[in-house]
Amino acid sequence: YKELIQMTTAIECKSLYENQAVEWVIQQGRTKGVRISKQAAERLVTQTGCSLWALFNEMEKLLTFASGRKELDVADIDAIAGFSRKYNLWEFVDAVASKNLSKALQILHFLLVEKQSGVLLITELTRRMFLLLRLRAELEKKKSPDVLAKQFMLRPYFIRLYVSQANRFSTEELKEALAVLLLADRALKTGTLDTRSILTLAVYDIVKGPSASRFFRN
Repeated sequence: YKELIQMTTAIECKSLYENQAVEWVIQQGRTKGVRISKQAAERLVTQTGCSLWALFNEMEKLLTFASGRKELDVADIDAIAGFSRKYNLWEFVDAVASKNLSKALQILHFLLVEKQSGVLLITELTRRMFLLLRLRAELEKKKSPDVLAKQFMLRPYFIRLYVSQANRFSTEELKEALAVLLLADRALKTGTLDTRSILTLAVYDIVKGPSASRFFRN
């Protein structure tokens, strides 16, 4: 047994990032003689996730559906790909913090269908916006990612992610986002609007920023 253990090698198989999964879909189509647009590949990955097994199965369905056609677009993906991906709270927060409005609203719809608490969604968005505001202040002092990772006690991957998100907002936009979330929280607790409407409007305001037509105002 010990000899067998010594003869084995452990290999870490990391999951694909979304951009890698998109390229994989495009390449798989190319090997089958089918051109899949980048937008279509992105839609497939968004709906299916980054699991190669799940993507392979969806690709087989897609190619069967193609029936000899040489080009496939977003409409083809929508026609065959079931909304099978399971989203979570953190992906929602990341989508909002990355200013990806369409993805944020798509995940929001899924979470609300799954009976996720609106108050919890606002709480986590507030936590992230506050973190990004603190990061913005430190970034203006020209601090390096390594210094920030130690200061915020975060792993390098997360500090890179949060720095990237912080750079998408101005300080004013982050302060406005926190004000929007406070008003949204009040609206939820007073029943001014239904949960879906409140969160949809809040997400729109955060992503579009102060220059957009404001749904929530003091």
